[in-house]
Amino acid sequence: MEELGNGPQEKLVAVFDVLTEWIQGDDFRGCMFINAAAEFSSKNDAISQVASDHKVLMCEFLDGLVKDAGYSNPETLSYQLALLVEGAIVIGHVCGDKAL
Repeated sequence: MEELGNGPQEKLVAVFDVLTEWIQGDDFRGCMFINAAAEFSSKNDAISQVASDHKVLMCEFLDGLVKDAGYSNPETLSYQLALLVEGAIVIGHVCGDKAL
């Protein structure tokens, strides 16, 4: 991320640039954490917990960038951005729509 943007706003844009590149790649098979959580749906399953932990870390990462950028209402914005990220991954994988 450091090489993709200097400031927090540039890094937020870079998140979506990297996401687009990943989803449009020939090797894209969706998110292994989403896929694993679907297969191991019990909250007591270690695999499900790892998937959940990863998603929490991703939300915290976005929240940090949003707060560093100085946006008002950062909790809401970071949640909305996380929904866009996760939604793009699922649509790209399940529907095969890679046009982001």
